[in-house]
Amino acid sequence: MKKILFLGVQALFLLGCSTPPVETRFDLNGSSQLQILNESPDSIPIVLDNWPYLPSDENQHLDTWIPPGKLLNLDITTQNWHYYNLTVDTQDFRLFTQPNMNNEIQVTDGAHRIRFSGKHKAINEFLAKRHPHSDWGPRTYWNQGGGSLAELLVAYDSITDRQKKELYAASNLPSWYSEFESLRLDYVNAASKLSSTRYRYKMLGIRDSIPKDFFKRVMGTLPIERADLAGVDIYMRFLGWYLTYQISPLPSKKNPAPNDPNQAFPLIRIETIEQSFASQEIKDVLLTEYFTHVIDKGRHVWQDEWLKHIHSPELSRLVTEQLQDNPLLPAGSDLPYFYLKDEEGKTFEPTDFKGKILLINFWATWCKACYKGFEHENQLVRQFKDEPVAIVNICIESRADKWKSVLEKYQLEPINLFAEGQWSETINTRFGTSTLPQSVLVDANGKVVQNKCARPGAGADKLIRELLDQMKNKVQP
Repeated sequence: MKKILFLGVQALFLLGCSTPPVETRFDLNGSSQLQILNESPDSIPIVLDNWPYLPSDENQHLDTWIPPGKLLNLDITTQNWHYYNLTVDTQDFRLFTQPNMNNEIQVTDGAHRIRFSGKHKAINEFLAKRHPHSDWGPRTYWNQGGGSLAELLVAYDSITDRQKKELYAASNLPSWYSEFESLRLDYVNAASKLSSTRYRYKMLGIRDSIPKDFFKRVMGTLPIERADLAGVDIYMRFLGWYLTYQISPLPSKKNPAPNDPNQAFPLIRIETIEQSFASQEIKDVLLTEYFTHVIDKGRHVWQDEWLKHIHSPELSRLVTEQLQDNPLLPAGSDLPYFYLKDEEGKTFEPTDFKGKILLINFWATWCKACYKGFEHENQLVRQFKDEPVAIVNICIESRADKWKSVLEKYQLEPINLFAEGQWSETINTRFGTSTLPQSVLVDANGKVVQNKCARPGAGADKLIRELLDQMKNKVQP
């Protein structure tokens, strides 16, 4: 498969920097190697977690043991400059790699001490002194609503400054890596400011005083377009938030929510990506990530003509393959079994809705976006009250007391069911409720018409009406 070549990463470094060990490029099928040699007298547990940028929903996960004296060889999906997480026994590490490079680890003696080797030895020794979650962990307090926005901005800058001082204090690091990591930390800082501010505003309901020049102050002189960093996780996250603020700056409700795969938003997102970048490589990677998101979360709005915006044959093929993959609960599947109670303790299971068209809406008390659909759900109940239609809300990942208080506050009229404990996990597995809110439409025979279908207020009523018309046509002589 032909590789997609981006600008060499050497363009990052203008003066007196050592050369990286390999030329770095975005490679959808790129990989690096990890070798772990267990020189200790014990079997050692190993857990690997690696999140490539594309496909965004495929986590490379391994949970295994290495016997004494054995060598474990692993291929690590590596599409550009890249970090992944590794746990050796009880020690957590974050390792750096590049395509076609090797990381080597030896586990020594009964204390299970770790020794690094390979081209990135000094880098990974430096990273071992950092907490694996150093990008986001120190920012949790402010992201979750602590302090004011002004305090958040100062705190985030302080965190980045401290991390840069630690970086440049490590005298044995290659200069090309120090330059890259310094720039990466700037993208972490900017992406964190943008995401935290929006999360506080949209999800926590915190009405921070947001200055008119907020976006410019956050961005500063940070470069927007870096084709050589395509596929680098934090740079792509940064671009995602950059696009979000281009489409819907705070405070604003003029446009659809940036993560809402409804009929209008994909066209806005595509147009914004096309207009925001000169590099076709960046456009292709961003569009591929977004299209795979739409296919996974809102396949009903997909339009085949969108593929023309991706010029890369590899990435276009990736999107096409995802379209052809059987989705979780494809049309015609039996409605998965559940046994849940409403607020008064009455139990319901799928057979209770046989003979009725069923729309199930999954939500959680912590999901503020879910609350926006409540009035639309009430309207559906009223609209189809004289028809063989059932509107059911299933709350997952929540506390029962909070669930009941939300039902009372919003006077929810659908049948309201609560999934607690193992039932919440089972529903997530069977329906794929990784992103909320989510709806599934079921016909009168208990067969899935569409999982992750149009939600109340975004076309669910039309889908229900079409099914009703089909039912009526079947019974007519």
